[in-house]
Formats: sequence, structure tokens, C-alpha cells
Amino acid sequence: DFKLSKGGEHIGLFDRPGNGLAQIDAVTFGQQTDDVSEGRTPDGSSCFAFFTPSPGRANPAGLADLNGDGLLDLIDIDAFITGFLAIDPLVDLDDSGVIDLTDVDLFIRAYLFVCQ
Repeated sequence: DFKLSKGGEHIGLFDRPGNGLAQIDAVTFGQQTDDVSEGRTPDGSSCFAFFTPSPGRANPAGLADLNGDGLLDLIDIDAFITGFLAIDPLVDLDDSGVIDLTDVDLFIRAYLFVCQ
């Protein structure tokens, strides 16, 4: 059991002593904000993002992961199209208060290029 500093620090994951304690992964993070999670998105990638904490669940796969399952798939495309046609605030990806072609552009870029 361990706790990370809210002020930021360095954390690493190392292999067993028989393998020379080789570093498997490491992350340095800065000042933390309450109720905001920072992690790889999607899980295992080299991209980091901030999102709503989701203990026990996969990290979201970025802006285009509309259902939050950690995958970018046809379900997200369907959710975007359905939301766009219904003028659903879920697809107001730029938080402008208007659902328009800027949101379409953001969705396509986020879907095709996860690390930006």
C-alpha cells in the first residue's frame, strides 16, 4: 500500500531482482488537482491526459472515446453521429456551447490521432 504526493513526484515500476531490477516504466508528475486523474490514454500508450477518475476501469481513450470504455471503435462513431444529429452537449467537444463542424473536426482528429 502506498500513497503519492499531491505536490508531485517520480514513480517507477521495476522488474524482480533476478532480472537486475530493470526499470519497466516510470512517470514524473507535477502538482495534482482534486478529483482529476492523470494517466495513459488509452491504457498502455505513451500518451498522457487528464480525465475523471475511474478506479477499476480502463482509462478513456481520449476525446473521441465518447462511451468511456478505453477503446476507440464504431460505438464511439455511432455515439458522435447520433449526438451530433440530436444536438447533444456530449459532442460539444470544444465546449463552445455550439455543436458545429469544429466538433466534427475535433472528433475525427481525436479518433484518428490519439496522441496530440
